[in-house]
Amino acid sequence: MQDRHKTKDQLIKELEELRDQNAGLEAKINTRSGSEELVSMIYDSTDDYITAVDTEFRILSYNKAVENQFGKGLEGRVCYEAYQARDSVCPDCAVKKAIESGRHAYTFQPATEVGKPVEIYAYPIFNGNGEIKAVIEHGKDVSEKLEVLERLSESNERFRVMFEMAPDAIFIADPDNGKILDANAAAESILGLPREEIVGMHQSEIHPPEREDYSRNSFRKHAEIAKSGQPVENIVCRADGSMVPVEILGHKVRLDGKSVLMGIFRDTSYRKQNESRIRSLLKLSKMHDKGEQEISDYILKESLKITESSIGFISFMSKDEREIASYLLSEKVSDEHRRGNYPSHFPKELAGLWAESVRNKKPLIINDYTAPHAAKKSVPDNHVMIKRLLCVPVLDRGKVVSLIAAGNKASQYTDADANQLLLLGQGMWQNISRKKADKKLKEHDRFLQALIDGASDPLLVI
Repeated sequence: MQDRHKTKDQLIKELEELRDQNAGLEAKINTRSGSEELVSMIYDSTDDYITAVDTEFRILSYNKAVENQFGKGLEGRVCYEAYQARDSVCPDCAVKKAIESGRHAYTFQPATEVGKPVEIYAYPIFNGNGEIKAVIEHGKDVSEKLEVLERLSESNERFRVMFEMAPDAIFIADPDNGKILDANAAAESILGLPREEIVGMHQSEIHPPEREDYSRNSFRKHAEIAKSGQPVENIVCRADGSMVPVEILGHKVRLDGKSVLMGIFRDTSYRKQNESRIRSLLKLSKMHDKGEQEISDYILKESLKITESSIGFISFMSKDEREIASYLLSEKVSDEHRRGNYPSHFPKELAGLWAESVRNKKPLIINDYTAPHAAKKSVPDNHVMIKRLLCVPVLDRGKVVSLIAAGNKASQYTDADANQLLLLGQGMWQNISRKKADKKLKEHDRFLQALIDGASDPLLVI
């Protein structure tokens, strides 16, 4: 009855309110419709595979990417049969894990005859009672990703091969804290330490303690720039206490996604030996007024210096190679030699291990003199203690004319040391031979001159 008595204005007002309500409801419907359309567009525009399945693994819906890959009419089929041509649930199935755990799950599906390699993420969908009513299965084709990873793996493998096979020592260090992260075989060799002990060391520990500040500053400079322009000279300490001169080039590189500092250490021992030998031979070439004794003494001292040896000697053979005719000893050996009763010359058959190089006409390197050797003989009283020995014969026309020996280097002798002694010995012998030839020529000239001067009749010299 009250409605009948409403005024015209009240009715108009109520009609306007109803119109507003209808407009709001229509807007909500349009908004929902637009959202669903947007979701559908996103659903179908992605290249990833998206499927909704129920708790029995039956396909409820799927997007265009799935349709393009597996065709239409998939609704109602179980996913493992439709996508993998299986008659049972896939091993490590992400959907099964999501259903059992009630949480999102992940698995990797390798490539098969019917499918590409896929990373699968499964997300459970719950109803109002908290029960799982469906699972969204999101599959991502990772074919290209795996190809990139494979190429990266191949690249890393190539780097590893080059890293290990490099003749120079290479250390990989953290540019921030200076800790060594990796080292190659040459690095093990130059330090005389296994990789397990090198990794974890601070880079300054491989250098002499007195050069710590210099080493740290050099490392810091290398870490600040991508690539060092000029090599830095330094010294590394070997496990046996010996020192090795090196040139270091620093490069900043990325390994496994991390920026690291790669230091390439080149052993310059042989080069410095060459430089020292060249200077020695150059000086030798200018010793025109020196006798055989002074030349031999000079070469002996240079031999010890170049090979970093503490003892040594030079011996000269008789013309028939049967006897050591004379020898020159280094200062330390000479002092002990004077206290003993040693002959000035003796047959080579009576000589000990060092004479093996004379008998075999090739260098002899012994880095452990305590080890057994068939050519060893008893050591005389007051004989100098020998730890390491290097003997190099000097040949002239196939015959041994001299022998240079060095001993007790702090580190092991190498073929490079033997080569240096050989070149020094050859230079010495050429100089001595030239002097002997010059002396004979002068004697011959004096003899001829004496004949001419003493002749009573005129002589014609042709």
